[in-house]
Amino acid sequence: MIESTREDVDSTVEAARVAADERSDAEYRQHWFPVAFEIDVDPAALTRVTIYGTGYVLFRDRSGTLSCLPDRCPHRSARLSDGRLCAGQVECLYHGWTFDGTGACARIPQLGAGAAIPPRAALRAVPVEIVEGIVWIWGGPPGAADSADIIRIPALSATGVRTIDYTTDLPYGQAALVENVLDFAHIHIAHDGARGGGQRAHAGPLAFDIEERGVAGFRADFRSPTVDDGREGQRTAGAFVAFDAPNLVHYVSHYGDEERIAGLALFSTPLEHDRCRLVYRAYSNFWPERDLRRPRWREHLHQMELLELDMAVVMGQTEELAADDRS
Repeated sequence: MIESTREDVDSTVEAARVAADERSDAEYRQHWFPVAFEIDVDPAALTRVTIYGTGYVLFRDRSGTLSCLPDRCPHRSARLSDGRLCAGQVECLYHGWTFDGTGACARIPQLGAGAAIPPRAALRAVPVEIVEGIVWIWGGPPGAADSADIIRIPALSATGVRTIDYTTDLPYGQAALVENVLDFAHIHIAHDGARGGGQRAHAGPLAFDIEERGVAGFRADFRSPTVDDGREGQRTAGAFVAFDAPNLVHYVSHYGDEERIAGLALFSTPLEHDRCRLVYRAYSNFWPERDLRRPRWREHLHQMELLELDMAVVMGQTEELAADDRS
């Protein structure tokens, strides 16, 4: 292992960010992007999502399979997501052109009797996959999609592991979110006293052992020498953090009791260059019963309180960095 400091981790994240900025927009889109939990996709409605401002429409086709099309009718560029889902097909609200899950145009009401639907009326279906309950959309050329590249978390299949999931959209770019959630050192200051946050008295140095680093991300073990987290067996013996570019920051806690499993997977997607979606998944095999009974909306509210504590700082950073770019 490489003995490292917080400064090394910061420089690694910065190097990955600079390398990403140097890539073309088309190259950066050639990834799978997590956009929703499957449970949140209404099977009786059309769902619009965006990746870097490009719109997509999700829906269940006639067989119940989740399908994805560009959210733009080839006729007059109306958003298909503003239309209707009719028997597993998408009907454009403007002129009624209808498309199935493969992107084929199934109906043009204005065509005369016996007239064939022109081939150019078809849309190219967008690859979509459901992995571990999360809906992923491929942002690159359809022929380049490989579902084996989608990030998976093996611990989720362990006996007794349950998840707490929610999504939220944030008014700043994905890079700002990733840097914020990787900045573990701010928790004991910015989230002092908050449930799930930290304690100011525990703010101090962090010891990192970086195992891997590069433009694809990094992996490291870390711990705070000043923190003792409680009773034997429940005491943390350190933690693991990984950044899998561009979509996942993953924390895993290590316990004295090795049977305990707990982790936090923070997936994200760039909705626009200045907006992003957080797809939050906490998992464990020893949740208190009250946590498992808590409604999802209540957990969403709690997590939003934590994000709001960082909001002014992150928005301020974003404005300052934008000013630097203009100067």
